[in-house]
Amino acid sequence: SLLTICGLSTQSVIGGNKTVAQGETVVLPCKLIDTTETLSQISWQRTTRGKPRNENFFTILPKDGPKFVDGYDERFRYIGIFDDNNGSLQLSDVTLMDEGIYTCIFTLFPSGNHKTEIPLNLLGMMLCLYKYCLCLFII
Repeated sequence: SLLTICGLSTQSVIGGNKTVAQGETVVLPCKLIDTTETLSQISWQRTTRGKPRNENFFTILPKDGPKFVDGYDERFRYIGIFDDNNGSLQLSDVTLMDEGIYTCIFTLFPSGNHKTEIPLNLLGMMLCLYKYCLCLFII
């Protein structure tokens, strides 16, 4: 295509906003499309209520497979397929501390990093007394 001839990149990373109730399971979708480049790594970062500093927490390598970067969390499970450019994660037993922004990063050769952000929001319960309402989260 003309874009390839000109050296412009056409690949993109597909994610999406996710909303879930506390205690449920959610899939954090992440898929790279429209590339013929070599995928060398998939990384996940997060900035959440429980982890307010942006940090790498999960990587997937072609030979080593999925690995936690800074401590194991059995609630996360890699459900993607590396060879299909799918980096999706499943998070079970979601808590309020998990709410935040998850970033999926594909490292390609030769173009480098391509990423998308997946906001994760928790549903709260609305408690109304007379004309005053509060949004409550049960922790």
